[in-house]
Amino acid sequence: MSGLTLSNVCHGALLTYLVFFSVLSLTTAVSFDLTELRNKVAKIKVNPRGNLWATGHFMGKKSVMDKPLLSSADGQGVDALQVALGPEQDDLGNIFQEVLRVALQAQIDTQETRSKKQVRKTQLLMKILESYVDSSKK
Repeated sequence: MSGLTLSNVCHGALLTYLVFFSVLSLTTAVSFDLTELRNKVAKIKVNPRGNLWATGHFMGKKSVMDKPLLSSADGQGVDALQVALGPEQDDLGNIFQEVLRVALQAQIDTQETRSKKQVRKTQLLMKILESYVDSSKK
């Protein structure tokens, strides 16, 4: 006679009622707000200047290069600078100068051709006007 009796059903309902309302009261009293945790993390103060691990080492440094390479009166400083830079960077400088020279030459050529075209157009216009004036006089 292990069937369901009224007392077993009542005991199960009472247990379910107690568990349900205890969980309900617990969820209303305690909130699991994850945004609150994110807000607390966002309020941590961070140094806005970045990583300062080597600032003391570089204080007072004006340049990475030594002064004898840069300060010479007779032009040896430029040669020393080219030696310090190495052949790759010297070649790069030569390439850069060559590109600038070609660009400047192209600009000058286009200006010369423009002026030549304008002179030709002006001469053609003058011939047309002269022929018009000559034909109108006759």
